[in-house]
Amino acid sequence: MRKITVFLAAGLMLFVGLRCSWLTSCGVIHSVFATWLLFFVPVVLSFLTYWSSPKHSIGGNIANATDLVIVTMILLTMVCSGNSQLHFNRFEVVCFIMSAAVIVFWRVTKRSVAANFATQVILTIRYMPMLYHLWHAKSNSESVSTWCLVWISAVVATIPAIIDKDRVGIIYALRAVALVSIALLLMLRI
Repeated sequence: MRKITVFLAAGLMLFVGLRCSWLTSCGVIHSVFATWLLFFVPVVLSFLTYWSSPKHSIGGNIANATDLVIVTMILLTMVCSGNSQLHFNRFEVVCFIMSAAVIVFWRVTKRSVAANFATQVILTIRYMPMLYHLWHAKSNSESVSTWCLVWISAVVATIPAIIDKDRVGIIYALRAVALVSIALLLMLRI
């Protein structure tokens, strides 16, 4: 059961990442490079702090591992397609500063689990602009089918984390489930 859920979660997320990369390279999606770059920083930080915690495995936190691959893939696609201009807004600068503060905290205290939890807060905050936009939108600009796949993969990713009793992996996956659920509810109400 554990192996099946790990492969299913990873496969679904990798499909979403490949699809987003393809649509970006074709010019269908016009994502903001700075947004993805600043999403990359806490995802990497989350993975590194998780991996340095006492209990860690790729399967136990497959959601974070696949997020790392997907965000990297999308950033590389944007660089290769010439869409890599950096324009940071205030919100993104604050998120970057928060990530830097977590790095300093982690390096000074060596408390990887606490640093990982702080990183989950940053990743939660990163959803706020999209949720705010969806709350006020008159029409949906997001792909419901893509976000449904993200939701399913996050739900499936909780299973190996629960089987492994990996609380950091559980928190990463459940954070994703909660935030994507809110996003989907907002998309479906429009």
